[in-house]
Amino acid sequence: MTLKELQTLLAIKGITCGEEEASLLESYMFYILDKNEKVNLTAIKDKNEFMSKMIFDSALPLLLTDFNDKKVLDIGTGAGFPGSVINILSTADVSLLDSTAKKTKVIDGFKNKFFHTINARAEEYARLHRKEYDIVIARAVADLSILLELAIPLLKVGGYFIAMKGPEAYNEIEKSCHALRKLNCSVVKTDEHTLPTGDKRVNILIRKDKDNSLRYPRNYKEIKERPL
Repeated sequence: MTLKELQTLLAIKGITCGEEEASLLESYMFYILDKNEKVNLTAIKDKNEFMSKMIFDSALPLLLTDFNDKKVLDIGTGAGFPGSVINILSTADVSLLDSTAKKTKVIDGFKNKFFHTINARAEEYARLHRKEYDIVIARAVADLSILLELAIPLLKVGGYFIAMKGPEAYNEIEKSCHALRKLNCSVVKTDEHTLPTGDKRVNILIRKDKDNSLRYPRNYKEIKERPL
């Protein structure tokens, strides 16, 4: 996929990507691919696959809600996705959170850095930063029932959590009914897409309806062993 093809595909979806934004996306892609030779950031090493599965995919949440001028947190960002793309294609104030220091250090090394990085465990960060964000997003990090407990406490009431999932999304929603109730949030809608590679994507938009109990999030071991 060329940069022009990427811009065209985004435009078809209704996502604007001008020349400056496209250049930044390409620069960041080449930076990550170069660093990936020394630090394990992503299993994707092919440029075409990267543009489809990392960049195009990361732009799709922009179709779910307005990110402009919102305070956004990307949980488990890895190599900086989807947060870096959302930051480039909107006016959101985006922070990229990951528990692996070598990953956030690599992201920080990008010369045209346009986002914040946070090296911390999500559950520990959430306890200290309750109700700080308008939007929290996570891409391929953990099961929805686990992600909800990590993400929802970080949101302001009325804010949105976006879980980026594959075809298993609907099963995960069904298994997360109890967690949704306990955390006072609800699924607003789902958004289905097919990537140029043929991979299926289902993005889930979840609204925080009311405040949460201060007992959440629990320690990660307990969250994982006994999901809500």
